[in-house]
Amino acid sequence: MAHASHGNGAGRPMAPGSARARRDVRRAWLFLLLILPAFVLAALVDRGLLSLQGYDAGESSVPLHVTLVAGGSGLLVLIVPGVGALFYGLRARRHSDPAGTAPGLAGGDVAAALLLLNIVALVLGR
Repeated sequence: MAHASHGNGAGRPMAPGSARARRDVRRAWLFLLLILPAFVLAALVDRGLLSLQGYDAGESSVPLHVTLVAGGSGLLVLIVPGVGALFYGLRARRHSDPAGTAPGLAGGDVAAALLLLNIVALVLGR
């Protein structure tokens, strides 16, 4: 039975616990930890872009296009760490290190939940 290559350049699967796989696991955990500071940065981006466009964050009469620019940019800042954790976690698992599964799936779940919650809030808030 043939084994699929996992991208180590030699056509062989990587050994479990390889340096690349361990590095990907560390990066996945690091991206997962960055989710908390991303909340603060996303709020700053959102409020900053609203004020640059001449609106206050508490205003109820903000046009949709302004909300999408400011909120979309803030949302992007918010979900990037979760997507990064998912990417590196799954890549570590693909390189035969199952330790990447937990941070990868946690990051993906958080990013998906934040995306869904923000879309629901936008739709229900209009």
